[in-house]
Amino acid sequence: MTSRTLLKCLELTPAIQEILLQENLDDDIDEHVLAKVFYGLPKLRAVDFCASSSKPFAESFTSAVTGLIDSPLNLGIRRLGLHECFTLPSTVFETLLPRLPLLTHLDVSHTRITDRALASIPESACLSHLNLGRCTQISGHGVVDFLTNHPATKNLVFLNLSCDIARYRLLWEADVERLLPALPTTLRSLNLNGAKIRPWHVPLLLPLTKHLEEFSLASADLTMRDINSFFRPASPPSSPVSETAPNPEPAEPWVLPTLHYLDLSSIPAITQSSLFSTSCILLSSLTAPLDVIELGDKAISSLRECRNTNKRLGWVVKELGRRGWYVRDSNAAG
Repeated sequence: MTSRTLLKCLELTPAIQEILLQENLDDDIDEHVLAKVFYGLPKLRAVDFCASSSKPFAESFTSAVTGLIDSPLNLGIRRLGLHECFTLPSTVFETLLPRLPLLTHLDVSHTRITDRALASIPESACLSHLNLGRCTQISGHGVVDFLTNHPATKNLVFLNLSCDIARYRLLWEADVERLLPALPTTLRSLNLNGAKIRPWHVPLLLPLTKHLEEFSLASADLTMRDINSFFRPASPPSSPVSETAPNPEPAEPWVLPTLHYLDLSSIPAITQSSLFSTSCILLSSLTAPLDVIELGDKAISSLRECRNTNKRLGWVVKELGRRGWYVRDSNAAG
C-alpha cells in the first residue's frame, strides 16, 4: 500500500461510510489522501486514525486541516478517532472540531487537545462517547466547564477522564465536587482513574452507581467501607427518643446499583485481605449484577495463590498483560 494506491482505493469507493486508517498506514496518509477523506467522500460518517503519529502523517494532517481555517465548510463526520495521535499540534483540534456539527463520538485519548478546542465543538453536536484519557494539555477546570455547560454533553453514554498520576493529575478535589452532580443519567461508563476522590465525595458518587454499568476509580482515596456503601444502604444514626422532637423525614427508598464492572486498582485499602474480610460485601450476592473487579498487580498476585478460597467464594482471577481482574464465576454453584 502506498499513498497513491490508497487514494485510488478511496476514489473507487465514493459511497464509503466508515474508514480505519491506523498506524501501519500513517506514512501513506498524505495530504491528498486526507483531502479526499475530508472533502471528497460525501457519505463518510466515521473515520479513525488510531495511533497514527509519524512525522509525515502529522505534517500532512496539519496541512490538510489548515485549509479549513478560512473556509465556511462543515464536515459530515459523526465519529472521529484520533486515539494516540500525540504528534498532532493543538491547532489541528482547534481548527477541525468547530467544523463537525454532527459529532457523536470523539476519541482523542493521549493527544494535545486543549480546553479551547473542546469549547469550540458546535452546540449542534450530540456527544454520546467522549474519550479524553491521558490528555495533558487540558485542565480540570476547563473540562468541568465543558461538561457542565456545553449542550453537546447532555446525553453522554461513555466518558473517559483518566490520567496517569505519575505525570499529572487532571481532576482535583474541587473539580470532582463540581463535576459529579452535573453528569447526565444517560451515562453508562465513566472512567475517573487518577482523579483526587476523597471519602467526602461518596454522597456524590452514590447516585452515579444507580445508572452506571462501568465505573473506574483507580487511585481513589476510598476505604472498603466507602466501596461497600455503593451496594448497601447506610444505617440511620441512632438518636435518643424525645416526645417533643418532630417526626424524622422518611428515608428515600434504596435503589439497587447497576454496576457490572468496577476498577479499584491502586487503591491502598483494597487488598486480598480486605476483600476476604467479613466486613467486605463486594464478593457476596448482594452486589449483583457486579461481576468484574479490576485490581492492581499486588492484589491480583495474592488472589492468584488463593485457589481454594476463590472457588469457595465463586470468583476467579483473569489476566491479560499487566492488567488483572477478579471475575464472578458464572459456573459456580448458587
